[in-house]
Amino acid sequence: MQHVVVHALALRLIELARGCGVLSMAGLAAANASIGRQCLEVGFKLKAICGGRATHDEYTSQELISRAKSRRWVLDSPSALDALGPDLGAQLLQEAQEATRLGETKGLKEIKPHEWAKRAGEVEIYLLAYSVLSDYVHCGPASLGHIVDRKANGQVFMQTGPSDYLLGRVIEGTCHCLASSSEAIRNMFAEGENKP
Repeated sequence: MQHVVVHALALRLIELARGCGVLSMAGLAAANASIGRQCLEVGFKLKAICGGRATHDEYTSQELISRAKSRRWVLDSPSALDALGPDLGAQLLQEAQEATRLGETKGLKEIKPHEWAKRAGEVEIYLLAYSVLSDYVHCGPASLGHIVDRKANGQVFMQTGPSDYLLGRVIEGTCHCLASSSEAIRNMFAEGENKP
């Protein structure tokens, strides 16, 4: 199962890396930065699993944890429950309780991106690249820096059209991800061949 999960993550990484190439040619800087961040996250998970510092079960359990959390948010909102109606609300409650029960039974815990990076031995990449690119995913004020330019006299200029903002950093991060993930996969198979 480890190999199946790694294979799927590798395919996802290739898909995202190719997306970065297309977006960079189109000059879509913010979208490219967002996809570049996804590449890093996939790379962290892939490397951690390849290196045996995370299991395929820990990876797949993250969906269960996420589902339980999202159901709880809906259940904690009376207006959302009213909008869903009693039948769907009851179904969500049942799903949340089941996910929570399974999580407690299996001792599952949420693994945040910084923990995946730590397990992958990629803390520096997390600090220097992932955190910078995260602003583009969450649409923080810094993610508008390539669009808005405010001069000292208070005059504001807005760029329209293609941009190569952060292009070099995104390409470097994507290339790093592809190379380090490839090496992690090679090492995983080499370790498997050396086992009795």
